[in-house]
Amino acid sequence: MNMIKNKIKNIMNDLNSLNFENQDGRDVLIGPKYIAIEEAVIPTGVKFIRNDAFYDCIRLKKVVIPESVQQIGDNAFAGCSELEEVVIKGNIREVGARAFKGCTKLKKVIIQNNENFHRDIKLGSLCFAGCINLEKVEIGSGPRVLPYGIFYGCKQLEEFIVPETTQIIEDYAFSHSGLKVLEISPNVLDIDFSTSALQNAVNLEQVHIPLNLYPLYTKNDYFSKLQRLGVDFIEIVELEEVRDEDFSNSVEQMEM
Repeated sequence: MNMIKNKIKNIMNDLNSLNFENQDGRDVLIGPKYIAIEEAVIPTGVKFIRNDAFYDCIRLKKVVIPESVQQIGDNAFAGCSELEEVVIKGNIREVGARAFKGCTKLKKVIIQNNENFHRDIKLGSLCFAGCINLEKVEIGSGPRVLPYGIFYGCKQLEEFIVPETTQIIEDYAFSHSGLKVLEISPNVLDIDFSTSALQNAVNLEQVHIPLNLYPLYTKNDYFSKLQRLGVDFIEIVELEEVRDEDFSNSVEQMEM
């Protein structure tokens, strides 16, 4: 009986094993030895997860990505339909295009920070598109751009707080999502509501806008259209941080 158990254990360990190579001095994860892999614990020291590394590994349920990983390639986990949660540590510099596209059971994504966090993290286009059960996304800070279609079709994503470092929200970022509440950070200076960032986000109820940006939005035609559809635009005022004269100046700008 013990021999049979040991054989089964050895088979499972083999199924969960990964292929690596060294490229230009970097330890690169190529992918699993078998597509039937269910859990991938990526060892510390790996810096790059190659393009298509776990593409369509439909049995993969869990992946642990260590702090040493700096780059996740295009389509790296695309189509992993059983994957439920992803935690990305704070040294990540780039998450490739479509990296988690179509992970239909993915519910939670956390991109953590640490003291050495690379503040200009690049998120690829459509990297979480089609994650129809994605409910929670935590991105501490870092991405300057929320790219094209990043949360396209994320039907269960109801609330999103834009990271404080984000300056640009591109087309289709929240299109066809289940978004109800969007909170925009003070540094977002480029989101044209007349384009398609919120196209067919039919559940949208509130957009929270920092006081310094509010005048920009009131001048946009799409702003008025969303208001007619019942969307509330709410000013964010951090009273403990806003002096009376700053508040007065902002009100005067809005009335001009």
